[in-house]
Amino acid sequence: MACPVVGDEARREIPGELSFSAGSVYSRYGRGGGSADEHGIGWIYGAAGYETPAWRGFRAGASGVVLQPLFEDTSLSGAYNDVMERNYGLSALYLEYSIPRSRSMVLSGWSPFKKVEAMDGDVYEGVQFTSRDIPGVEITFEAIDRWQDNLSMSMDADGVDADRRNPAEDVRGADHWVYAIIVEAGQPGTTGLWRPFCIFQRDAYYTAGAEAQYLAPLRGEWSLQLDGIAAVYGEQTPDRVSSTDEDAYSWLLHASLVHEVTAFGIGYYTMSEDERMDAKAVGTYPFDPMEIGPEGGAPGDRTWYADAGVTLGPAEVLFMYGLTEITSSGARYSEFDAYVDVECTEEASLEAYWAVADVHRGLGYDSRTETGLRFSYAF
Repeated sequence: MACPVVGDEARREIPGELSFSAGSVYSRYGRGGGSADEHGIGWIYGAAGYETPAWRGFRAGASGVVLQPLFEDTSLSGAYNDVMERNYGLSALYLEYSIPRSRSMVLSGWSPFKKVEAMDGDVYEGVQFTSRDIPGVEITFEAIDRWQDNLSMSMDADGVDADRRNPAEDVRGADHWVYAIIVEAGQPGTTGLWRPFCIFQRDAYYTAGAEAQYLAPLRGEWSLQLDGIAAVYGEQTPDRVSSTDEDAYSWLLHASLVHEVTAFGIGYYTMSEDERMDAKAVGTYPFDPMEIGPEGGAPGDRTWYADAGVTLGPAEVLFMYGLTEITSSGARYSEFDAYVDVECTEEASLEAYWAVADVHRGLGYDSRTETGLRFSYAF
């Protein structure tokens, strides 16, 4: 089947769009040992965005968020300002161009680019080219200048960073640009999805790998879903900067039985024992499946986990239990995570989670806990 052609007239008909949302969030980390990560904070936020109507293939957009602290638990060592370095954030400022008689577009500016699990960051500055001219295939190329690690109103309190970063350049003098290519064949939630990727920064690293998903019908209304990620981290830092970093690899495999409203699964995640580059780069993010993962992604990480989910009307509930051993340090811990997501109305949603990691040996403390609650409303 031929790809539909987007002509000038059709592209002019796309209207502008104005969006607003607001919400409140509560987050508590019980890290122990006087860690700055330990906190109990609450805040409210408001977000707004606008995308212009299309004109000769061009569209521009901007969005941002402002927040206001409500309270903080002063009995804990961490504070609101440790998480929220600013009470505002620019989440998008971009210009987009749809190429005539094509299903391709170019976006330039500051925006949440397309990403894979191995990529760090919430918002990126640079150029993104996306093509859907091949039926069933999407190809994305990105040239990234800098990025903001955390710009999120999520209930796990990633927070808002004050600065945009490129640590491999800032710390090690690597090449300025990070390049990424992501190819996606198939559709999420269908019988098959294949998403190979490669991320490269000269004099720093490359990461190459793939995400995959396969859904096979079984008897009755049951099906088997297989999904996984694999990545190789290639170290390219010159010896004059660091002679200790090594190549590394990581992979995750998960299998689940899926019914209409229930799912039960098991999975395994591992990171090789090789030392990875110590300057966190955009494409070296570990994809540890657990919420807390005190040492998630550390050299020698071995994590077995099981999960179960159920949909009850407007509510989705997920439980996870994992057992982790870090062979490079001898650490061992288990973790239990619980999530609830309720679509109250088309505009309002409520999310909550609770996670606890019990340390069996090797980390110098007994446990860590996290709790989060978020209510949001889109106007």
